[in-house]
Amino acid sequence: MFKMKVFLFLVISFSLSSFSQNYYLIEKPENTDFYFWKNLLEKNGIVLTHYFPPAGGILVKEGWEYLNFKDIEGILGTKVYLDSPFGQDKERLFKTREGELLWEAHRHLLYPKKYKEEIFAKPLINDYFIPQKEREEEFFGECSTTYLKYSGSEYLLKSVSVNVILPESNGAIDPSTENWSSARETSVSNEIVEGLNQLANFYNLTTSIKPSFIYHYYFGRTDTRAQTSYEPISRPANPSYSCSTGEGLWACQILNNLGYSAYSGYTKAYEFNGDTRIADGTKWVFTIFVVDSLNDTDGQFSDGFFAYAWLGGPWVVMTYDNDGWGISNMNLAIRHETSHIFYALDEYSDSGCTCTEVSGYINYQNQNCENSCSSNLDCIMRGAGSLVCSYTKGQIGWGDQDGDTIPDPIDINPETTLTPYTPDPTTETNLTYNGSASIQKRTNNNLYGYQCDINVLNISNVQYRINGGSWQNATPTDGSFDSPNENFTFQTGNLSPGTYTIEARAIDELGQVDTTPASDTVTIQCTPPSCATNPNPSNGATGVSTTPTLTWSSVSGASSYDVYFGTSSNPPYVTNVGTASYSPGTLNPNTTYYWKIVPKNSCGSASGCSVWSFTTGSSSSCLPDLGDVNENGTITSFDGSLVLMYIVGTIGLSTSQQCKADVNTSSNITSIDATYILQCSVGLCNGLPTNFKTSCQNHGNCP
Repeated sequence: MFKMKVFLFLVISFSLSSFSQNYYLIEKPENTDFYFWKNLLEKNGIVLTHYFPPAGGILVKEGWEYLNFKDIEGILGTKVYLDSPFGQDKERLFKTREGELLWEAHRHLLYPKKYKEEIFAKPLINDYFIPQKEREEEFFGECSTTYLKYSGSEYLLKSVSVNVILPESNGAIDPSTENWSSARETSVSNEIVEGLNQLANFYNLTTSIKPSFIYHYYFGRTDTRAQTSYEPISRPANPSYSCSTGEGLWACQILNNLGYSAYSGYTKAYEFNGDTRIADGTKWVFTIFVVDSLNDTDGQFSDGFFAYAWLGGPWVVMTYDNDGWGISNMNLAIRHETSHIFYALDEYSDSGCTCTEVSGYINYQNQNCENSCSSNLDCIMRGAGSLVCSYTKGQIGWGDQDGDTIPDPIDINPETTLTPYTPDPTTETNLTYNGSASIQKRTNNNLYGYQCDINVLNISNVQYRINGGSWQNATPTDGSFDSPNENFTFQTGNLSPGTYTIEARAIDELGQVDTTPASDTVTIQCTPPSCATNPNPSNGATGVSTTPTLTWSSVSGASSYDVYFGTSSNPPYVTNVGTASYSPGTLNPNTTYYWKIVPKNSCGSASGCSVWSFTTGSSSSCLPDLGDVNENGTITSFDGSLVLMYIVGTIGLSTSQQCKADVNTSSNITSIDATYILQCSVGLCNGLPTNFKTSCQNHGNCP
């Protein structure tokens, strides 16, 4: 039980710098997916502090920070309000309960009450409990996927999902003595947002990773999933990590309603939280149960508990009144209990704290404990304190041992690997490199969690340089540097012959740089390739097809080949090809052709390369139709006349007609060919060349 102590506080609501901040209500465009919109905002550098899906959120800016509305309104037509929207804008927001809660929370932050209730209550001591987590004593290699999912609050940096559950008794087992109202639900939401906003404001390191929150509400008044057979406030809290007694009775029943009945014990909560975090794309998650106690005489459970948390999660439990703290001071309780969720220890003397006890991802001592330790500050871990001491900051992940404004848990440089270039040496001058960049993880020394090593940062850039020159940006393989592990590529540009040292370094989103860049040494040799060998057709070949494909053996170091081809013994240049083959098209039959291949690369061309030759045979495509010069399917005296006119230069013949006019396949068209055609036309086939006689027979001219 708690030791009774009476406190009297006068809390000025404009403390914690609330008066120096601007709060902008950001309304999501209608008919736009919330998470698509949220991600688009964040890709444009706009991170809200409080998100209320599917309605929008609240952007918190320091008073001196300038906000260009157009930067935000240009993103899908997002609406921005410095003051609370009214009229049609308010009506549009109020179409959803989340939109109404967003509007109310924004107004609550804009216009806080000048004075809060006086506190006549027990201090927040004996208000955290250590979960009975089942984990190995040591890890070898990577933490399991399950343990990573259950590690929901290792340190309070970046985005946090918050499930807010207000149980409602349906009277099935216990008499229903409490009934939530919409107005009091709103009050709870406002206080939670205010408390988390105040907690985030205590963070004073690198601002881009300041905590932000995304809220999910489960109100038992309207949502049957948050209803229970029990009346929670009438029962003991008995935080025993069991579904069979105390808080476990109604909490586990609600988690079953939410779809987690297949899991045993408090694993239900870790699965629920983990699924929320995955769906939101956040780094951390926890749940807040707020039990209605309006009609209860003391605002406490029957065993005296009223506000507490499981150290490291999965949840916080509070009553509506929190003993004598009152609803208007729930913000003070929520920031204290949330710090427990992120492993902060109590500092009250009566809590039994000691100076040297440690907690957190990076073990920080509890030297602000009231029991004669080295520090004595009015920290929030003593209740309604006005600051967060350095020891609490260290325990929740905000420590900065080296003073570089980067929180300790993520104060570690990324690493880079670079695939060595092959072959080495090489004759290529524009080298393509590939590699990978990865965020590294500091060892998780937390005594109370699953000890999974986790870093919430992403790679933001990779740079390379040549021989110690200026750094240049590499290209992300997937199009953007935005995850903990990234592949990259780059080209060096054309380099002269010589030996080069190529270096690459990864950079994370906070500007931490790999101080030991990955490197590769490569030598560029600039030597022209040798001449090609193994010509096909072979040199001097005869009877070659009139539609040949010329090939040769690929030459090492050659990037392309100049082709020389023609009927001259010194053939002319015709083209450059990238592979070891060339098709010259349809050639004349019975003709000698000459060709030469000159391999080349960026260093020059091969020299002294031989000229090869081959001779084509008869065109097999003409044989069936020899003599059919006018190509009409018959052989007549007119075909002979065409040949005679061609010989004297009266007419011209196409390549295919010339092929069919050369009936003796001599590669020359003469009067003899005309005579043979005239003989065929009148059926005089004796003495005709064999191929032409066959054509005459096929055309019905000869028996």
